[in-house]
Amino acid sequence: MSFNTTSGLWQRLESAAAELPESRQHATGAVIGDTFYVIGGRRYGQIYHRDTVFELGLQNIEAGWRTSSGHMPTSRGGIFGGAVDGKFYIFGGEGNRGSNTGVYNRTEMFDVASEQWIKLMPMAVPRHGTQAAVAGGCIYIPGGGLQEDGKEVIVGGMTTYHNPTSHFVAYCP
Repeated sequence: MSFNTTSGLWQRLESAAAELPESRQHATGAVIGDTFYVIGGRRYGQIYHRDTVFELGLQNIEAGWRTSSGHMPTSRGGIFGGAVDGKFYIFGGEGNRGSNTGVYNRTEMFDVASEQWIKLMPMAVPRHGTQAAVAGGCIYIPGGGLQEDGKEVIVGGMTTYHNPTSHFVAYCP
Protein backbone atom coordinates (compact mmCIF):
# COMPACT_ATOMS: atom_id res chain seq x y z
CA MET A 1 0.00 0.00 0.00
CA SER A 2 1.04 3.60 -0.46
CA PHE A 3 -0.49 6.74 0.99
CA ASN A 4 -1.03 9.69 -1.35
CA THR A 5 -0.47 12.83 0.73
CA THR A 6 -2.15 15.01 -1.90
CA SER A 7 -5.42 13.07 -2.12
CA GLY A 8 -5.32 11.63 1.40
CA LEU A 9 -6.07 8.18 -0.01
CA TRP A 10 -4.45 4.78 0.27
CA GLN A 11 -3.50 3.09 -2.99
CA ARG A 12 -2.74 -0.54 -3.78
CA LEU A 13 0.67 -1.13 -5.34
CA GLU A 14 1.27 -3.20 -8.45
CA SER A 15 1.34 -6.89 -7.59
CA ALA A 16 5.12 -7.16 -8.01
CA ALA A 17 5.65 -4.36 -5.49
CA ALA A 18 2.85 -5.23 -3.08
CA GLU A 19 4.84 -7.81 -1.08
CA LEU A 20 8.39 -7.67 0.24
CA PRO A 21 10.54 -10.65 -0.84
CA GLU A 22 10.33 -11.84 2.79
CA SER A 23 7.83 -10.77 5.46
CA ARG A 24 9.17 -8.21 7.90
CA GLN A 25 8.34 -6.27 11.06
CA HIS A 26 10.38 -3.75 13.09
CA ALA A 27 12.38 -2.76 9.98
CA THR A 28 13.20 0.77 8.83
CA GLY A 29 12.83 2.40 5.44
CA ALA A 30 13.62 5.52 3.47
CA VAL A 31 13.53 6.87 -0.06
CA ILE A 32 16.85 7.85 -1.61
CA GLY A 33 16.66 9.27 -5.12
CA ASP A 34 13.96 7.23 -6.85
CA THR A 35 14.41 4.06 -4.78
CA PHE A 36 12.62 2.95 -1.62
CA TYR A 37 14.86 0.97 0.76
CA VAL A 38 13.71 -1.36 3.56
CA ILE A 39 16.45 -2.56 5.90
CA GLY A 40 16.66 -5.12 8.70
CA GLY A 41 13.77 -6.03 10.93
CA ARG A 42 12.60 -9.37 12.17
CA ARG A 43 10.34 -12.31 11.32
CA TYR A 44 8.28 -14.43 13.69
CA GLY A 45 9.05 -12.70 16.99
CA GLN A 46 12.17 -11.35 18.62
CA ILE A 47 14.63 -14.08 17.71
CA TYR A 48 14.65 -14.02 13.89
CA HIS A 49 16.45 -10.77 13.10
CA ARG A 50 17.41 -9.96 9.54
CA ASP A 51 20.28 -8.16 7.81
CA THR A 52 18.72 -7.82 4.37
CA VAL A 53 18.30 -4.67 2.30
CA PHE A 54 15.32 -4.59 -0.05
CA GLU A 55 15.04 -2.02 -2.87
CA LEU A 56 12.02 -0.90 -4.89
CA GLY A 57 12.62 1.35 -7.90
CA LEU A 58 9.82 3.89 -7.81
CA GLN A 59 10.17 4.76 -11.51
CA ASN A 60 9.53 1.12 -12.49
CA ILE A 61 7.44 -0.23 -9.65
CA GLU A 62 6.15 -3.08 -11.86
CA ALA A 63 9.63 -4.64 -11.72
CA GLY A 64 9.10 -5.33 -8.03
CA TRP A 65 11.59 -5.64 -5.22
CA ARG A 66 15.27 -6.44 -5.47
CA THR A 67 17.47 -7.77 -2.67
CA SER A 68 20.70 -5.79 -2.38
CA SER A 69 24.03 -7.58 -2.16
CA GLY A 70 24.97 -5.19 0.66
CA HIS A 71 23.72 -6.95 3.80
CA MET A 72 23.66 -4.96 7.06
CA PRO A 73 26.72 -5.90 9.21
CA THR A 74 24.54 -6.56 12.27
CA SER A 75 21.24 -8.43 11.95
CA ARG A 76 18.65 -6.72 14.12
CA GLY A 77 15.08 -5.54 14.49
CA GLY A 78 13.62 -2.49 16.18
CA ILE A 79 16.05 -0.32 14.23
CA PHE A 80 15.53 3.24 13.10
CA GLY A 81 17.27 5.33 10.50
CA GLY A 82 17.32 8.23 8.13
CA ALA A 83 18.71 9.13 4.73
CA VAL A 84 21.11 12.04 4.25
CA ASP A 85 23.05 12.81 1.06
CA GLY A 86 22.45 9.44 -0.58
CA LYS A 87 23.42 7.44 2.48
CA PHE A 88 21.12 5.52 4.83
CA TYR A 89 22.11 5.74 8.51
CA ILE A 90 20.86 2.89 10.75
CA PHE A 91 20.77 3.15 14.53
CA GLY A 92 20.29 0.88 17.55
CA GLY A 93 18.02 -2.12 17.45
CA GLU A 94 17.21 -5.28 19.34
CA GLY A 95 18.63 -8.79 19.32
CA ASN A 96 21.97 -8.11 21.02
CA ARG A 97 22.74 -11.44 22.72
CA GLY A 98 26.00 -9.93 24.05
CA SER A 99 24.11 -7.48 26.29
CA ASN A 100 21.82 -8.11 29.26
CA THR A 101 19.39 -5.52 27.83
CA GLY A 102 19.29 -7.11 24.36
CA VAL A 103 19.67 -3.64 22.80
CA TYR A 104 22.37 -2.27 20.48
CA ASN A 105 24.03 1.14 20.47
CA ARG A 106 25.40 0.60 16.95
CA THR A 107 25.41 3.11 14.13
CA GLU A 108 26.00 1.87 10.61
CA MET A 109 25.81 3.71 7.31
CA PHE A 110 24.76 2.16 3.99
CA ASP A 111 26.11 3.82 0.85
CA VAL A 112 23.42 2.98 -1.69
CA ALA A 113 25.67 3.73 -4.68
CA SER A 114 28.33 1.17 -3.72
CA GLU A 115 26.06 -1.10 -1.62
CA GLN A 116 28.75 -0.95 1.07
CA TRP A 117 28.33 -0.54 4.84
CA ILE A 118 30.50 1.51 7.19
CA LYS A 119 30.41 1.18 10.97
CA LEU A 120 30.29 4.58 12.68
CA MET A 121 30.59 5.86 16.24
CA PRO A 122 27.98 4.15 18.46
CA MET A 123 25.22 5.99 20.29
CA ALA A 124 25.95 6.87 23.92
CA VAL A 125 22.73 5.12 25.01
CA PRO A 126 21.62 1.85 23.36
CA ARG A 127 17.99 1.98 22.25
CA HIS A 128 15.43 0.38 19.98
CA GLY A 129 11.82 0.71 18.94
CA THR A 130 11.68 4.38 17.98
CA GLN A 131 11.79 6.29 14.70
CA ALA A 132 14.00 8.99 13.25
CA ALA A 133 13.33 12.14 11.25
CA VAL A 134 15.68 14.02 8.92
CA ALA A 135 15.89 17.81 8.58
CA GLY A 136 18.75 20.07 7.57
CA GLY A 137 21.31 17.26 7.32
CA CYS A 138 20.60 16.06 10.87
CA ILE A 139 18.85 12.92 12.01
CA TYR A 140 16.60 13.41 15.03
CA ILE A 141 15.93 10.41 17.26
CA PRO A 142 13.25 10.78 19.95
CA GLY A 143 13.16 8.40 22.91
CA GLY A 144 13.30 4.66 22.43
CA GLY A 145 13.37 1.48 24.48
CA LEU A 146 16.31 0.68 26.72
CA GLN A 147 15.49 -2.99 27.14
CA GLU A 148 14.41 -5.55 24.57
CA ASP A 149 11.37 -6.69 26.54
CA GLY A 150 9.94 -3.15 26.58
CA LYS A 151 10.12 -2.62 30.35
CA GLU A 152 12.28 0.51 30.25
CA VAL A 153 11.59 3.41 27.88
CA ILE A 154 13.35 6.74 27.38
CA VAL A 155 10.58 9.30 27.57
CA GLY A 156 12.13 12.77 27.59
CA GLY A 157 15.41 12.66 25.71
CA MET A 158 16.23 13.38 22.11
CA THR A 159 19.43 12.56 20.27
CA THR A 160 20.61 14.37 17.17
CA TYR A 161 23.06 12.81 14.73
CA HIS A 162 24.97 15.58 12.96
CA ASN A 163 26.32 14.45 9.61
CA PRO A 164 29.21 14.41 8.66
CA THR A 165 30.86 15.08 12.05
CA SER A 166 29.74 11.69 13.44
CA HIS A 167 28.96 13.13 16.87
CA PHE A 168 25.88 12.45 18.94
CA VAL A 169 24.55 15.40 20.88
CA ALA A 170 21.81 14.96 23.45
CA TYR A 171 19.04 17.53 23.17
CA CYS A 172 16.53 17.68 26.01
CA PRO A 173 14.33 20.79 25.93
